[in-house]
Amino acid sequence: MIYINTHDLFSDIIVRIKNAQRAYNTTLELPQNKFVLNLLDVLYEEGYIRGYLEESKPNRIENTENPQNKGGKHISVYLKYKEGKPAIHNIIRYSKQSKRTYVHSKDLYMLKKKEPRVTYIVSTSKGLFPDYKAISMNVGGELLFGVM
Repeated sequence: MIYINTHDLFSDIIVRIKNAQRAYNTTLELPQNKFVLNLLDVLYEEGYIRGYLEESKPNRIENTENPQNKGGKHISVYLKYKEGKPAIHNIIRYSKQSKRTYVHSKDLYMLKKKEPRVTYIVSTSKGLFPDYKAISMNVGGELLFGVM
């Protein structure tokens, strides 16, 4: 697998997950880094994925022209389906590189009250958390996305 170096890793991850679920794939490979691992932890705890496995691959394709093709470490994500339908119906992105969206815990509570089916993921000073944990800890932060 060749990983493309994008400036917006977050949107790349969202698109990969959406596309894999729409194609009914059982696994998905993502590049390994701390943010991706934290995000997958939250998705696993909330029941949106079956799990993930950190792996290291030997370089299968020798390509000296593309330094991004390192083989290297990646994460295999095992996607979840409920009664033949994807567990993740949609991912809505709120904060973007061009416009960051920050919320206080009270604002997050109001969002959750208005749309209870959505799980909002917030990046706080204490880590990445789903909405209810951020509200219970009374912390706000960057509102990354909502998962349905």
